Amino acid sequence: GQPTPTPNTASLGGSGVTTNPCKNSVVTTGNTQFHSHPDPAKFIQCDIAGNAYVLACPSGLVWNEFSTTCVSPFTQAVGAPH
Repeated sequence: GQPTPTPNTASLGGSGVTTNPCKNSVVTTGNTQFHSHPDPAKFIQCDIAGNAYVLACPSGLVWNEFSTTCVSPFTQAVGAPH
């Protein structure tokens, strides 16, 4: 099934994230954005309404903030800013 959005006024309950990173920037820019999550195998996707969706990378992959995609943990550091 589809992930359930977390309203932009609520926390991402039970996910380890205490504030919604989507509520300001997405609404003003109109673009979806991605944010890292405390669990490296997950990431947060924002929709244009400022809702946050916690999504999981495919098995064995981790989120890479630099490339905004899920990658092998062995390539995680490649291309990352220092």
